[in-house]
Amino acid sequence: HLEQEDSLSHDLLQLGLVHSSMADQESAEACAMASPADAGSNPCKANRWSIPSCHGALDSPGGPLGTSARHPDQTSEAQQLKAKRWSRPSCHGSLYSPGVCLSDSAAHPDQTKVVRQLSGAKQEKGEAVVDIVFDMETGDPDDVLTLLLLLAHPKVRLKAVTVTPGTRSQVALIRWILEQFELADTVRVGAQRWPANADKPVSGVDRLAGFYSSFGLSKNVTCDDAVNVLAEECDEHTTLLTGGPLHNLGEVLHFVDEASSDWRLGRWVAQGGFAGVGVMDEARILPKFAGLKCCPTWNFDGNRAAARVALDSDRIHRKVLASKNVCHRVHYNDMLQALVGVARGATIGRHQQGLDMIHQSMGPYLRRKGHKKFHDPLAFALCLDEQVCPLREVYLNWSKPSRGEAGGWGSMLCEGTGSWICVDYDPARFVQVVLGVDLAIIAPVELHSYEENAATIW
Repeated sequence: HLEQEDSLSHDLLQLGLVHSSMADQESAEACAMASPADAGSNPCKANRWSIPSCHGALDSPGGPLGTSARHPDQTSEAQQLKAKRWSRPSCHGSLYSPGVCLSDSAAHPDQTKVVRQLSGAKQEKGEAVVDIVFDMETGDPDDVLTLLLLLAHPKVRLKAVTVTPGTRSQVALIRWILEQFELADTVRVGAQRWPANADKPVSGVDRLAGFYSSFGLSKNVTCDDAVNVLAEECDEHTTLLTGGPLHNLGEVLHFVDEASSDWRLGRWVAQGGFAGVGVMDEARILPKFAGLKCCPTWNFDGNRAAARVALDSDRIHRKVLASKNVCHRVHYNDMLQALVGVARGATIGRHQQGLDMIHQSMGPYLRRKGHKKFHDPLAFALCLDEQVCPLREVYLNWSKPSRGEAGGWGSMLCEGTGSWICVDYDPARFVQVVLGVDLAIIAPVELHSYEENAATIW
């Protein structure tokens, strides 16, 4: 387990999505990049509104940036790295290892090696920490559970949280959670088009009903527009995790284009998209998705135009998608609740606090519902370890229903797109990554039972 952690930390350091107190240089040799001007060499980028020839059966679809005063550890030299434009490397294989341009066997020699050290970062010697910005909603409790995991995890530095649609009660909920971790003055909060949607009703949150009865609402609803937060907190060393419709991501991409900014995002990890027939092993496809190439997905359908722009954007270096048909196999049930209970007993500080809040909030929920689909935490796991899921490089497209086909988002295998979608997952690795605890040592029997149970969820 320790060897796997060291390997993951090394790989993520090479991509530049983490920083380490052991690092004493800002960058190393540059990666050999494919020419962005050579659009003709990549059929997947030749026409953003139509399916390229390598995709087969899918139908065609028809002001200056400021810098955050909240992060004094972002040095002027680190800010200068924003001027470096990401280009897509030519070292794609069929599957990626964690976080970097790797094949299953070894790293390519031409991959980017960016290592930086942020002054003032609270890290143990040699420990890798991933910078993450989380864009969420509150319609599904798993967004709040993911926020708790982000705040608790010892290998995450949560820089900011943005929320859609961005109501006053949503902001109050997020701020209340941050206050419990004493991070209200450290983690920035942004809301969609704030304060235009402040008074919109939000089921559950407004009255702290159901799942939200375990939480509170802060009296402090200080907030910024989500576009400002994303523009200032996301950079080429940051992972943006999206767990809801892509309104905020679409708007920040439009904003930086209008401002002719050099803004870049290192990695976007999204809960969304669909990998069906032709991409996944059909033996691993859930029966309810059998035979489907396309399927509606809540987050991407929530703003199809924004999803299209984000998938096509050269401003985002790497795109990793937790597909709907894999997410639906991940459940929070009594067995996972027991593992969370074990994990909280083996941790301290914020780590223990976050797991304890999850355990307490999910107890009543499980008694009422029996289980909860655990969508966004799978995407969170990919932020820390891409080996939780085998990934395949694809082109994603939305198509209208026709000829008995359901329509929706579908994927076709295609190299050079920079978009990678999961086609399966490793239950034991997943739960240990998201909880941040080596359960194979402290609870091997319970972990094995959870893994066996996960294999039966069809």
